[in-house]
Amino acid sequence: MNASESILDMSRTLFEFEEGKDFWDKIEDYFADAIPENYTICYLEYLEIASNYRGKGIGRKIIKSMMERFYDSCGLWVAKGFPIQHSGVIEKKAFEDLDEWDQKMDYDSFEKDFEKSQYKLFHYLQQLGFQNPFDMEYFIAQPCKIINK
Repeated sequence: MNASESILDMSRTLFEFEEGKDFWDKIEDYFADAIPENYTICYLEYLEIASNYRGKGIGRKIIKSMMERFYDSCGLWVAKGFPIQHSGVIEKKAFEDLDEWDQKMDYDSFEKDFEKSQYKLFHYLQQLGFQNPFDMEYFIAQPCKIINK
């Protein structure tokens, strides 16, 4: 769980690191009615859709397709609910200083108000079937509950 700072942050929130506790106790308590089928995690930190393809349901299809494809190998999915346009890196750069991909993403067209953009992202993840039990930023789901939705 120390491959990157973002994975470590997610792990601190969702899992038990205290001595004498099982790593998965917190998750198993939350999903007491349907404990994950396996203990492999897929962490979705960013999903970016080019501006001319947004609003067509492609993000939903990508996430569902990934869950179907990796159904047997990922028992828990975690999505980071933080609007990328407020990450700091994008906000501080002038358009001409952005790389080609970031320019194509047209971040300027995204919601400027942090609370509104966060609410929209949270709502989107909840519509997909992700739940937010422990922290504002991390949403969790079991693929079996999303695929059949």
